[in-house]
Amino acid sequence: MTNKISIILINYNTSDLTLKCVKSIQKSTYKNWQLIIIDNYSNQENKNKLAKIQDRKIKIIFNKQNLGFAKANNQGIKLALKKQTDYILVLNNDTEINQETLEIFVKSFEQNKFNKSNTILSSIIIFGENKQIWFNGLFDLPLLNFPKTQDKNKQFNKLNHDKKYLKSQYSTGCCMFFTKEFIKANGLMSEKYFLYFEDFSFSKGKNNIIIQEPLIKHHVSASSGFLGQEKISKLQAYYYGKNQIWYYFKDKKISFPEKIIFLLFTIWIRPILYIRDLPTLRSYFIGLFAGLFSKNFK
Repeated sequence: MTNKISIILINYNTSDLTLKCVKSIQKSTYKNWQLIIIDNYSNQENKNKLAKIQDRKIKIIFNKQNLGFAKANNQGIKLALKKQTDYILVLNNDTEINQETLEIFVKSFEQNKFNKSNTILSSIIIFGENKQIWFNGLFDLPLLNFPKTQDKNKQFNKLNHDKKYLKSQYSTGCCMFFTKEFIKANGLMSEKYFLYFEDFSFSKGKNNIIIQEPLIKHHVSASSGFLGQEKISKLQAYYYGKNQIWYYFKDKKISFPEKIIFLLFTIWIRPILYIRDLPTLRSYFIGLFAGLFSKNFK
């Protein structure tokens, strides 16, 4: 009997994207999967669309408030473990998987005998509208501690290596495939992070492996923002500002000289690249101050 995969999607007022993702999962060649959709307090129209697809393989939980990305995913992971899952796939709802994606993930674990207590698998993730790379590993720039995506905006077919797998410093919350043993050994996602950097905290120091095939499409626009990055809202700016401080200062615990460099230089990179208006910039700096002076992070 094949191993069971539990797939977790978080929906917040984007049910049309979620339904596209669900259709791609239903076409999978790997059949032993269950889908857990956590709706983070969407409007009624979105809830009604989701309710129509619930069946024996698709479980939908409707939250009565927006719990954030980490806590909602933890809801799904707990339910998956209760249902005796073997593998867990945390997946953004604005993605689509290939027919072979689930099968390749399982085979990669089994054939390579990756450490099930310490490994997170992902793959090359491409933009939904073209073959350009959105993700192929994530690394902090030395001294600056600013996360840089490897090979972003390159064409997949122009990568100049023949490796089947690459190691990454971090995994992305857009797609993380791991085992039940991983959760038993490391615990759930940190719920201190409402939005952004929960995946950094979750994957820090782990064996993060990127399969060198484009198994996932991500429906962000490659033509908007800077270098394919979607323009960010005031809410996104606030949580990015706050959680980058929480992660690098209080979780990764960068050195004092690195903190000085971070405050003098790194905090300006995000606004220069991605923020285009004063209200959003203001939200970003409010988040920075909240991160620096909040005592809620332990």
